[in-house]
Amino acid sequence: MAYSILFVDDEAPLRELIHAYLSAEGYEVTTAEDGSQAIALLGERSFDVVLLDLHMPNVDGLDVLRFMKNHNIVPRTFIMSGDDRPFVITLCDRFGVEGHLPKPFDFDDLSAALKQISVA
Repeated sequence: MAYSILFVDDEAPLRELIHAYLSAEGYEVTTAEDGSQAIALLGERSFDVVLLDLHMPNVDGLDVLRFMKNHNIVPRTFIMSGDDRPFVITLCDRFGVEGHLPKPFDFDDLSAALKQISVA
C-alpha cells in the first residue's frame, strides 16, 4: 500500500533527500519545513503517516503532536530525533506515536518502519 506521508524536518537537504527516496518507493510525499507548516497541512488534509522531527525552531514536534491530539488527528506517527533520552520514549507513549527513528537514520531504518505499519 502506498501511504500518503507528511515528512516534517527543518533541514532542507534532508527533506529533499527523503522526499525523493519515498517518492521513488511509490509513496505520496508532502514535506513541511517546520511545525507551523505541518500544523497548517494537517488542518487541510489527512495523511496516513507523519514522520516528525522533534527538535525544530519556533513550533517544534511536540507542538505538532499536541495539535494532532487536540484535533483528534491520528495518522501513524514516528518521531525523528537524535535525542535518545527517556523523555522521547515517554512522548511516544503519551501521544500514541508508533516509534522513534534515531537521527541520523538510514533508508533501511525508514523502510523497515514503514513496512512495520503495513502489516500491523
